[in-house]
Amino acid sequence: MLSHTWTRIALSYAALVLVMGGLLAFFLGGEFERREEDALRARLTDQARAVAFAAAPLFVAAAPLTSTNQLAHDLSSLFDTRVTLIQLDGVVVGDSEDDPLIMENHARRPEVLQALSSPQHTGTASRLSVSVGRNLLYVAAVMFDPAASSHPVGVARVAYPLTAVDQARDALWQGIALTIVLVTLPAAALGVWVARSVAGPLSHLGAVARRFGEGDLNARSNIRSSDEIGKLSQQLDSTSDLLSDLIRERTEQRNSMAAVLEHMHDGIILTDSEGRVESMNPPALLLFGISTGSPEAVLGRSLIEVTHEYEIHSALQAALQGKAPHPVANDKLELEIGKNAVSVVVTRVPAPDGKPPAGLVVLQDVTELRKLERARRDFVANISHELRTPITSIKLLAETLSTTLNPANVDALAFLTRIDVELDGLTQLVRELLQLSRIESGQVQLNLAAVDVHELLERAAGRLRAQAERAGLSLSVEAEEGLPSAHADAVRIEQVLVNLLHNAIKFTNPGGKIILSAARHDGDVLVRVSDTGVGIPEEDLPRIFERFYKVDKARTGTRHGEAGTGLGLAIAKHIVQAHNGRIWVSSRVGEGTVFSFDLPAIDS
Repeated sequence: MLSHTWTRIALSYAALVLVMGGLLAFFLGGEFERREEDALRARLTDQARAVAFAAAPLFVAAAPLTSTNQLAHDLSSLFDTRVTLIQLDGVVVGDSEDDPLIMENHARRPEVLQALSSPQHTGTASRLSVSVGRNLLYVAAVMFDPAASSHPVGVARVAYPLTAVDQARDALWQGIALTIVLVTLPAAALGVWVARSVAGPLSHLGAVARRFGEGDLNARSNIRSSDEIGKLSQQLDSTSDLLSDLIRERTEQRNSMAAVLEHMHDGIILTDSEGRVESMNPPALLLFGISTGSPEAVLGRSLIEVTHEYEIHSALQAALQGKAPHPVANDKLELEIGKNAVSVVVTRVPAPDGKPPAGLVVLQDVTELRKLERARRDFVANISHELRTPITSIKLLAETLSTTLNPANVDALAFLTRIDVELDGLTQLVRELLQLSRIESGQVQLNLAAVDVHELLERAAGRLRAQAERAGLSLSVEAEEGLPSAHADAVRIEQVLVNLLHNAIKFTNPGGKIILSAARHDGDVLVRVSDTGVGIPEEDLPRIFERFYKVDKARTGTRHGEAGTGLGLAIAKHIVQAHNGRIWVSSRVGEGTVFSFDLPAIDS
């Protein structure tokens, strides 16, 4: 079947031959016609001069009309042309094809006028002859007296039909036309052959590309010629191989990812840049009460329309717009969805090539984890509460026993003193356990108000300044001028400061310094407790705020054998986080430690 390319190539060859033939016929035909006419004019000029030479004696002798007319007929038979003899006054005295007596005066004929005025004494003209009704070429020559060559006596004129020129021209054009036809047919055949050799492989390449685009990854052209089409075919096949491998690889990755999303326990929701759902795995569908048999029902709908959770929607919009994470602890969002406790993480997923980013929502069911944490907190709280009474009773018994013992029994008194110290440590442990449990469970209500941070620092430092002086340490407070108030619970934050100062005193050698400072930082109030103590090893820093975690024994209890419970920093961490703040530590062994935390500031 002829393609458009095939047809265009074949018709182009034929059109080229036709155009070239037409131009050749146009230029050659015109040139041939001019040459034929010039040759005829030259021949007629010679004949006109011969007639003038032959007729001049008759004109000099004033021969009768019959003689001149007979001469015209004789010369016409000799030259096969029309011969006309004209006097100088324009009267025709002889003509081979018409009666001179009825012919018009020829004094104003162009060829006659030109012959009489031309230095060559000849004149030519072509026109339709009225007397014979044909287009004739006229050539006139002046007759001169044989005795006086400069004395004109008449004009001799010959004429010949131009149809001969037209016939010769027509014959030439017919030959050219026949040649064009004979050349056009092979040219068209050549065009068809070239079209087949070019358009055929191109059509095949197009069909292969179409099959590949329709999903037939095994479609190949397999053209092995050495020309440009063959190279194009080889390049197309190589590209098809690469694309096939890439598509298979991406398909396998997509199937693997789909299988992972299908069977993972966490809910996954993928949205576009406008917050419309593009993908939602079965755990996410079940979490929001959507049938897993029709996941396509949620595609293209907005996230809030699917989940009915405004906080998730707000977090997603903030993430897509590149704003700060949702203002919750640990940059996570925890919600009650139905009967489930769900931890939600919303992430902005950048897209390649400058396309709008997508949104990723990860939903983790933490119901059982929260139940375990609640059970642990309840267990700790109950144990702590139950231990308070026997500890108090044991302490009272120890104190009573110490008053009844003989003062001379030094060993018994030493044991009772040791028992009293251990009971004090156990009492502190129970008290801090109970306090930590209440903070974690949210039973402790924060009395938030505008707090003068400078005054708070001075109050905390005042409580431990005497202890610092006894340890041979200097304790100072440094607060930035114009420091804004903090939105905080003064009692709880003072407890954090006391815990941090107590640690600094306990782990700083005599002669060291402790600095309690505060400054504005990124719209918050930044509080630091710095010391020049023994420092904390780098490997212990990530776990320093864990419950009951203590650094190695060489650092623990440095000051007079004091041993902490390992709960003070955990309590400080939870109190700061309850204020939507952060607490962190930096330290170098032998150089000191800096504990820092921030609190939300209140503009004046």
